[in-house]
Amino acid sequence: MIPGGKFIGLLLGLALGGAGLVFATLFFFSRPEFRVQWDWNHSGEGGVSSRTAEALNQFQGGGRLTLFLFPDERRFLANGSAVYPKAFNRLRTLAESARIQSNGKLDVKIHQRGSSLVEASAAEARLKRIPGQVLFLEYGNRKESLRFQDLFQVAEAGPRGEPARLLRERADSALGNAALFLSSGQPPKAIFVGGSGQGDLGDPQGLGPLSSIFKSEGWEVEWVSGASRAGPMDLLVVAGQTRPMGSRDQEAIVQWVHEGGSLLLGLGPPGSQSIVDFWHRVLQPLGFSFMDGIVCEPIRTTAGLVEGSPGCSDLEISPGQLSANHPVTRVLCNSRRGLFLPGCRPLSLGRGDNRYSRERLARSRAVAWLETDNPPDFSRGPKETFGIHALVLSAELLAPSNLSRPGKALVLGSGLALRGRGATLSRDFLASSLRWFRGGSLEESQLLTLANQPWSPNPDQRLRIANLSILALPGTAFLLAFLAWWRRRR
Repeated sequence: MIPGGKFIGLLLGLALGGAGLVFATLFFFSRPEFRVQWDWNHSGEGGVSSRTAEALNQFQGGGRLTLFLFPDERRFLANGSAVYPKAFNRLRTLAESARIQSNGKLDVKIHQRGSSLVEASAAEARLKRIPGQVLFLEYGNRKESLRFQDLFQVAEAGPRGEPARLLRERADSALGNAALFLSSGQPPKAIFVGGSGQGDLGDPQGLGPLSSIFKSEGWEVEWVSGASRAGPMDLLVVAGQTRPMGSRDQEAIVQWVHEGGSLLLGLGPPGSQSIVDFWHRVLQPLGFSFMDGIVCEPIRTTAGLVEGSPGCSDLEISPGQLSANHPVTRVLCNSRRGLFLPGCRPLSLGRGDNRYSRERLARSRAVAWLETDNPPDFSRGPKETFGIHALVLSAELLAPSNLSRPGKALVLGSGLALRGRGATLSRDFLASSLRWFRGGSLEESQLLTLANQPWSPNPDQRLRIANLSILALPGTAFLLAFLAWWRRRR
């Protein structure tokens, strides 16, 4: 029996419909924008955040993401540590998620053990990679590189055989910051609040040197008398404060920090209690607070430690007193360059909002004390506590929600370090800080490398020089003269 024409037409229609359905299904799963990533633990950390995805989608002609998943640092391998395997698995997932969220426009290349060494060597030569750099993001003729410490916070291996371990992740926010920096065509803008005793941008004893550093690093600066008068900005700068702000200015600062705006703050001992109370309210989510008094250290001379001079409050921080993990101070620590902090009050690092990663960047020496006399005598009294004090603190949102606000804060216990001569002496530190606010690091910028700058001895080196010039050289000359006299006498 031969099927009728209607039945044959029905079979052909069903066949074509099935073929079309199969084709549509295959096409659907072949498109990166239609793929789905499963988040089995419902943590929301299966891939890049919406903020990072939006930043990557601003690349008009696509970009390139290159990963070098090689265990470069032995200290993260000691005692059977699983830091690198866990971190590299997370970066692989993040890279694939970034490629999918960019609709396939982001070219992703991962170099790791087992991949082609020839290709990895060629990529390292092209990107000028140095050990420790893990991630490179390129857009056009610009690039941003991120080190392992920029992506993860790690607890060092312990002296009793404890392995190093991952504490927190900031890979997604760091990638988003780098994408924003590369896609932005306008220079970042900093607003200087100068109506509370800070001076103006043309004052060499006020904000003049600090504004010059900002301009030399590619920032646009603007001075306002109050925070409520500030327009669009990327960074709010309060370089010292001696007079209270108005209520509208205070609320503008509180709202700016609460919404994830970046803040550079230096507040020294001068100022009323109302100023300190206000900043405690602003910095409470970050886990920061200011303590009372001035941090002093005895002056080191060839005769020993000397107290009783105002110079005891001018703290010269050696590289060993700086954090070797944070992007701001790591370059200073590696280059063996210190930091100058005059008139510094101590900072307290306590509990705050769990959304933030916080770290102590600089500390005093163990011989420091907290000068609380009024007026100060710069000598440690029986009731004045001594020991290590935090001097510079940083905070960063682990998962920023606002596209243009990465939620970074850098707080110094000294207002003088950001004004006048103090800003000039802290140029290395400030240059590194500005790169951190922009999402990059100092090594990859077009700045003069710290190793090529004029050498500035730290207090320990100056003490050795003094001992050499006062004791060693005259002593050697005396010994040679004595030997010559003794031989002639014989």
